[in-house]
Amino acid sequence: MSDLPTQLSKNLIIRLLLIIVGSIAVVLGFIGIFVPGLPTVPFLLLAAACYARSSQRFYHWLLNNRPLGPIICQWRENQTISRRNKTWAILSTMLSFGVTIIFFIPSPWVQLGLTLAALVLVSIIMRLPTEVVSDRNQS
Repeated sequence: MSDLPTQLSKNLIIRLLLIIVGSIAVVLGFIGIFVPGLPTVPFLLLAAACYARSSQRFYHWLLNNRPLGPIICQWRENQTISRRNKTWAILSTMLSFGVTIIFFIPSPWVQLGLTLAALVLVSIIMRLPTEVVSDRNQS
């Protein structure tokens, strides 16, 4: 996993800024796990890009993170998401928006807006390229 290329910036200030931006992206990505509508993967990809240019230690930490590392590596290597992760993203989006709309939002207009937002988010997730599994790997 950790063999993806890195090219550290020579400018110390740029490296420090990239570490700060990458760290903020990791925090936002983590929050996105729990907050509907806040994306997780794009923030983690941003963090990986920042860390790849600023800190090999942080970059390797992120790529070797057990739940998140394989997703980031797969996206960086071939710009795809596994069917399992895509299904999980869609189901968790529908569940979190559904619970919020049904139990916590009394206004029909806000419910409609959140429903439309959920549909847009699900359609974006569905449009992301899915990992192609060859017949040899399935046996």
